[in-house]
Amino acid sequence: MARTASSRGPTYSSGRSGRRRIRPRSAKAVGPAPARRHGPAPILIIAAIIVALVFCWVFGRGCSGSQQAKENEKLQTYTTSVNKLIQRSAAVASQFNTLKGTIKGMPRDDVNKKLSQMESDCKSIANESGKVVVPSKAGGLQPLLQLSFDLRARGVSEFKTGMLNALDNKDKNAAVELISKGLTDLVVSDQVFKSYQDQLGAKLKAAKLSFVKVADAGQFVPKVDDASVAAIGAYVSPGSTTTSTTTTGTTTTTATNTPAQVMQAYLRNQGIDVTGASFAVVSGSQSDSNWKLDSVTTGSKTRYFILHNVNGSWTVVDYGTGFTTAQLKSDGAPSDMSPTGQ
Repeated sequence: MARTASSRGPTYSSGRSGRRRIRPRSAKAVGPAPARRHGPAPILIIAAIIVALVFCWVFGRGCSGSQQAKENEKLQTYTTSVNKLIQRSAAVASQFNTLKGTIKGMPRDDVNKKLSQMESDCKSIANESGKVVVPSKAGGLQPLLQLSFDLRARGVSEFKTGMLNALDNKDKNAAVELISKGLTDLVVSDQVFKSYQDQLGAKLKAAKLSFVKVADAGQFVPKVDDASVAAIGAYVSPGSTTTSTTTTGTTTTTATNTPAQVMQAYLRNQGIDVTGASFAVVSGSQSDSNWKLDSVTTGSKTRYFILHNVNGSWTVVDYGTGFTTAQLKSDGAPSDMSPTGQ
């Protein structure tokens, strides 16, 4: 068989093996393999921190604003509560000034009754003031209001005691001194309240509650000079009234006022016009000239008064359109006094 010649030339070996060379593997590190980073992790973390900070800031401001609103609401509620007490105190102040201007010539019992009611009202107001719930924003102001109310209660009490002593013709100097002390306390109470009113008003304005107003407590003593001894002596001095002498039977009674003055003052206090009034003695006691029954006629109406001289001052014991023997007895009049109509 004939051989075919190959077109390939001779091949030569380079001496290298035809196998792929295998590189030696490096030794693996002991422990977990380091995690590979996936995406922009640092940016997300920073963004999350910023969001958290903004949230905390906004939430913090919201909480703070909510708390502030609650405190302001408490301040408004407090002002509404104290305003009720302040208005009551103002009413007593008005009554006190009216009485003080007409006290000269008033029956002693009427003065005692009116001042006792004012004294009771002032003490009640001061007591209720101590029970008011005070918010933190008014914590430093409440003591001023309490002091003002306490001074008013004490001042009216001192004025009442001194005035009754004066009307009972007790030691005039001591009575005037006590009245002056009471009026001085009332002057201070007016000034303390004014300070409280101004400061609470400023608190309300700072809390944006300017529409809430602090009530006016009035003034017990509008003029400071009214608390002076000289001013008081003008309406408690025995020399400021007319001296009257009444003789019944064998006894004589002297007083620093007249029955007519007492009856006129009593009727005026009742809102009755006494212009052109006529006065008459109805009956008296033969055994005790300190008692008498008089009448006052205004127009077509006659009113009767049982009068009693107490410590040199005529006072009204009872008043009406007529008295029976039994009524005279129940009022403490002597049994020899004649009733009306006889």
